[in-house]
Amino acid sequence: MARIRSIKPELRTSITVSSWPFEVRYFFVLLWGYLDDYGRGVDDELLIASDCFPRDRGVTPDVVDKWLETMAESGPVCRYEVDGRRYLHCPNWPEHQKPQHPGKPRVPPCPDDEPDDFLMWRGANPPRQRDRSRKSREGLMSVSPAPFGASFPPSGGVDFKGETPLKGSVVSLLDRGSSIKPSNNITADQTPCENPHENVVNLSGAPHETLTPEQGAGSREQGSREKDNSAAKPHEADTRRADVEQACQLLADLVHENGSTRPTVTQRWRDAARLMLDKDGRTLDEVLGAIRWCQADEFWRSNVMAMPKLRSQYDRLRLEAQRKRNAGAQLAATGTDGRQLSTADRRVHDAAQLAARLAAEENQ
Repeated sequence: MARIRSIKPELRTSITVSSWPFEVRYFFVLLWGYLDDYGRGVDDELLIASDCFPRDRGVTPDVVDKWLETMAESGPVCRYEVDGRRYLHCPNWPEHQKPQHPGKPRVPPCPDDEPDDFLMWRGANPPRQRDRSRKSREGLMSVSPAPFGASFPPSGGVDFKGETPLKGSVVSLLDRGSSIKPSNNITADQTPCENPHENVVNLSGAPHETLTPEQGAGSREQGSREKDNSAAKPHEADTRRADVEQACQLLADLVHENGSTRPTVTQRWRDAARLMLDKDGRTLDEVLGAIRWCQADEFWRSNVMAMPKLRSQYDRLRLEAQRKRNAGAQLAATGTDGRQLSTADRRVHDAAQLAARLAAEENQ
């Protein structure tokens, strides 16, 4: 059921959202109504397409999956998996949506973006061993023999009246106009269902196809998606790149040095670092510099504690660092009392800043 959501004016000027195609921007707003009051939902393209576009047949599950992947690469949407089921959520949901009477959460939190909430949820919902194989029929259901002398209405000239049914025989009515003849190798003394794949009479004369457990048509659980693991994504082979690992390890080390629990470097971390380097055009030095700056800033160190968050906030970090650098340069030129410094005073100040920076680099 769709829900009422708020749209902030900042959405119109968002750098990330404005880089998407128009249909993805529209879908992003509709997706808020699909997610629950905590910004989470089942990652099922068919459910999302039917909820967000109930009257648009052209919006197929494949189109929805492509749009979700576009938003996930940019950061506003996170796709994750818990106990073999796929979910998605908006990491910045609390900043933009504040439901007055939130309902009971039914979707598990994201282990990467909501570690505390996930630990609480995991304590109340221990992991269960799920059988991911597709269930099937262990054998063909045998038809219970009719009482002796029972009469069945004739269908296509078939009449069983007065004939003794054979125990354990299964009749496949493939052709209503055909005559049914019991197999000669089945006797009335056989025990029913000795072998579920035997005693099958095929009216066409061809051997009956035997169904194995692997061939059964299992039911698809809501939220589960089976993908071919052999068709790996192109970037999965680069998950252990040296530059990606260096950036991820530096952020994890600095977060730990600031007094927080050392975060786990997950695949989402590596994907975010790789996209910053390859897609966003950032150099490794720029990424490392942004990590050091945000972890040294009292405000940003508590807001950027994961690599996906760093990527989504990179432009804001760059502008904030530039603003503070310009303010420091202006203060150095005028002095603390607003008086214009002489050339000698500026040189002394610059030398002191250089010595402090070199000392900080040696300590690292």
